[in-house]
Amino acid sequence: MDLSKLPRLSNTATPSPGEPEATSQPAGAAGQEAAVSYCPRCGAAMANGVRFCGACGADTHSRPAGASTGMELGAELWFYIIIGLLLVAWGHTFASYAIARLAHRPFHTGVIWQAGPRAGSEVEYPDLIGHPLWSDSSIFLMGITLLLAGASRVVSVTRLGIKRTVLALALALAVVATLYNIYVSIRYFAEGTLPLVSAVLAAFGGFIVYDQLHAWQHAGRPAPR
Repeated sequence: MDLSKLPRLSNTATPSPGEPEATSQPAGAAGQEAAVSYCPRCGAAMANGVRFCGACGADTHSRPAGASTGMELGAELWFYIIIGLLLVAWGHTFASYAIARLAHRPFHTGVIWQAGPRAGSEVEYPDLIGHPLWSDSSIFLMGITLLLAGASRVVSVTRLGIKRTVLALALALAVVATLYNIYVSIRYFAEGTLPLVSAVLAAFGGFIVYDQLHAWQHAGRPAPR
């Protein structure tokens, strides 16, 4: 039987003499070459599945410092807003006094001197016993700091180009508020008064500074490519 006359069942071309046969690359090899991820901290390329970045040493399996989930961000925002509003309401007397001074209007304390050369006249706000001006101003400033910190955290998750600027302003105000509360604490302590509120706010301000610093640093990191 002549097999050369049977129909061909395959269209595979027969390689000519001297021509190398084409080899097919396994699908897994191409997939391995494409399996490349990028470091969330520095953006360097790294093999998929590797935990630590070879460029900066970051742990890529953990959430980057300063990043917040939606639930965490919502909790932080409500915390900043609620505590900030409470502190602003607590120190509102200082705000009223500052507005009156800026508007060149009198500010009435309702307290009258009972003796001395100013007997019968109204006591000025800075002259009140216990120096409430110090405590009210430190409380009010910390309240404004918390409100700005909350606003900055909202801006930090957006694509706005001003988010680092807003975070920097919030960080700067947090530093000022913390240092001012430390100053008020020292003034009260020098007069023999236990500065409980100012000391607590100074410690709390230190936490806000730390938190805002991490948020500001995280906002400046390059996004993964």
